[in-house]
Amino acid sequence: MSTESWKVTGPNIRNQGGGLICTVTNLWANQVTPEVEKMANARLIAAAPELQTALDGIFTWWMESDGGDDMPADLFDRAQAALKAAKGDAKRITSLSDIKEAVLAGKTVHWKTEAYRVVCDSIGQWLIVCPSTNGCWGLTWADGVTMNGAIEDFFVGGAR
Repeated sequence: MSTESWKVTGPNIRNQGGGLICTVTNLWANQVTPEVEKMANARLIAAAPELQTALDGIFTWWMESDGGDDMPADLFDRAQAALKAAKGDAKRITSLSDIKEAVLAGKTVHWKTEAYRVVCDSIGQWLIVCPSTNGCWGLTWADGVTMNGAIEDFFVGGAR
């Protein structure tokens, strides 16, 4: 299931194509909303599509499994990533350059789950690695543009 990503750009919320979704501003003309509250509201609004997809997945799993099975890891990870985005604890990835910029800035970029992370090795190769299995593969195909993985499956964790 594909989720449309929304991005916070100042007081505006924009869709993947850059179209304006809404602008977060004061609710009443005579009321001043603190900037930190406006940004928290903007992050929550921007995370709405991902929160909906994650919660839909959890609800579907719950109904189909009668709640008796362990929750699939990808559902848990999607819900966790969406909640982090809503709280401002994770940067939403929207492009290959976002991934590279975050890694070069010392952030940990994950793919699908926190078990996988993106690295740039000592000779400049961009890789997705799984330390627990010693597995790795290219972040992109040989063309350097076509990604191995959907962009919405990448997310920024904490600093390394």
